[in-house]
Amino acid sequence: MNPNPVTDKLLITLFQSVSPVSISIITLTGSEIFKVQTTDEQLTIDFSSYPTGLYFLQIDTRKGKMAKKIIHN
Repeated sequence: MNPNPVTDKLLITLFQSVSPVSISIITLTGSEIFKVQTTDEQLTIDFSSYPTGLYFLQIDTRKGKMAKKIIHN
């Protein structure tokens, strides 16, 4: 996942062995503002329309869940 902090576009690189995945962007208040299911190894998320602030990236796979903080400048 890069860059972090993100100003425009966030690139997420996934391992093919965890496919398929569900990727969500969640605000600090718990609102899900983006969600996609994919089998692609890379995904680009456009942050240009989101307000600046702190977000959480949640990745759900068949092997488990992972969450990361994202700073949007």
